[in-house]
Amino acid sequence: MRILGTSPTQNELENIISSLANPDLISYEKFIEIFKKKYEKKDTEEDIINEFKKLDKENKGKINKNDIKNLMSNYNNKLTDEDYEEIFQIADSDRNIDYVQFTKILLGK
Repeated sequence: MRILGTSPTQNELENIISSLANPDLISYEKFIEIFKKKYEKKDTEEDIINEFKKLDKENKGKINKNDIKNLMSNYNNKLTDEDYEEIFQIADSDRNIDYVQFTKILLGK
């Protein structure tokens, strides 16, 4: 697991192993499932806002909805065009979106 960039404690490893039906046999798929559930990095509100800030060249707190869509596609999300249109109803007349507000929507706040 260290080669994957994590350093679980002995206790964490023992907890993972004890949760398995057959701790002597674990498939690759099951290992990845457990690993992702336990160690997958979750983007915080601050992380997401900082990514949007990189696109805010004029430092106005807003970016074009097309820039948001392009950025989101880099995260391999599964939003449809209809989903985007519903979300982008918060865009102003210049098709710009307040990315702090948008981040709160993404995180369900």
